[in-house]
Amino acid sequence: MPGRSPQLPWVRRVFKLKRAIGGPVLRGLLVVVATAVGLIVVVVGVVGLGLHRLSSAQKASDQAWQPPAKMVAQADATPAPPVAESERPPEPRPLSIMLWAGEAIAHGRVHFIDRDKARQARVEEVRDIEGDRRNARKLRREMMAGHPVTSFLAGWQDSDDWAEWTIELPKAGEYEIDLTYAFPKVAQSGEFIVKIADQSLTFRPELTRGQQSFRMSNVGRLTLPAGKSTLTLRAVDRLTGDRPSMSVRSVQVIPAS
Repeated sequence: MPGRSPQLPWVRRVFKLKRAIGGPVLRGLLVVVATAVGLIVVVVGVVGLGLHRLSSAQKASDQAWQPPAKMVAQADATPAPPVAESERPPEPRPLSIMLWAGEAIAHGRVHFIDRDKARQARVEEVRDIEGDRRNARKLRREMMAGHPVTSFLAGWQDSDDWAEWTIELPKAGEYEIDLTYAFPKVAQSGEFIVKIADQSLTFRPELTRGQQSFRMSNVGRLTLPAGKSTLTLRAVDRLTGDRPSMSVRSVQVIPAS
């Protein structure tokens, strides 16, 4: 044809093949898309129907529910009576009160002894003495040996010597009095008295091996008021003998109930 450029044979074949394939492929794609849309619609419809049925069943179950007979009876029952005093759990037991020797106010010949401080002062004094190595070594051995208890009260001779502590009891009642003391066999004998408020106990210490061989003993029981009181420890009369008397480490006030 005039004005039309000639086409090569292989080009004409490509165009023919394209026209022949284009129609079936497009129809196939349309079929696939339509099938997928149909499946989606079916799945959505099935899921929606299932959810609707579950919701209807739940509503019917809620409407048909009735409270158990036990719950109804508990709701209609009268309140329980208050617990009687005798049935209530006991109140926690107050803690014991520990009175140490260093906390006491000493009177007369009673005084506080701290062996650790005394040994340290003696060692420092000996160190200042040139050439006194023997005594220095002896004092160091004493410090290294030590004692279980190095601070205590001592010096009781008669009724003019005593020690006192201020205590505060949380409530009135009966209290046990324990005393931690040492009473050497070579010491004088005698009786002592523990007094709190207007109550008192008299006791005679048992002998121990030495001035620092302490033991704990129960002095007795007192009925005491609540609040602040003063505990005093003194000799009843003049003690017999010339050797050191009782050494006191602590006094403990323990609730009896």
